[in-house]
Amino acid sequence: MFFFLRHAETDYNAQGRIADRDDIHLNEAGKHKARLLRDKTPITRLGITRAVSSPLSRCIETFNMIRGFKDIPLSLDERLRERNFGAYAGRLKKDVPLDDMQHVIENAEFGVEGFDSISKRAVAAVTYAMSEYPNDRFLIVSHGAIFTGLMLGLLGTKGTMPDQAELYQFSKNPNGIWECKLAFDTETPSPKRIAAPACPAP
Repeated sequence: MFFFLRHAETDYNAQGRIADRDDIHLNEAGKHKARLLRDKTPITRLGITRAVSSPLSRCIETFNMIRGFKDIPLSLDERLRERNFGAYAGRLKKDVPLDDMQHVIENAEFGVEGFDSISKRAVAAVTYAMSEYPNDRFLIVSHGAIFTGLMLGLLGTKGTMPDQAELYQFSKNPNGIWECKLAFDTETPSPKRIAAPACPAP
């Protein structure tokens, strides 16, 4: 089992703009939501003992805000970095091709990274963390595209894009099938399962 947290809001998120791999910091609204999550859902309550994050500042800042004064080790993994959006970087999301789930459509001609690539590196990062820290319950702090990659790799579906500072739990059921549910958020401090077909764990 592990937890996944999408970073809190940046100005690009607020503007509906594609951040790509630019190192953009949290805005004030993002900091506020991260503090709300920290206060309503102390990560020690979930038994989290280690975090693995994208190297981008917006993820590291989100983790540092939600952990408060708790001494939880943080490791950075390049495989958790944001999707490469190529020529779409910095553009408004409404101005680029989207699929029916509002994901940016992969386009090699414009340098947009495909979901197969995202899924492989996201699952590889989680697999490494699980083998490297077998005695830890860990938190992945990353980006919406990485969440989509994990959903594809572990559950066989893209699922819906998580909101900023939303916390999810990935775990295997008794049959060894991966499941995902919204753990706790700032609005409803109770578990909510998300609907998603499951596939056998890799």
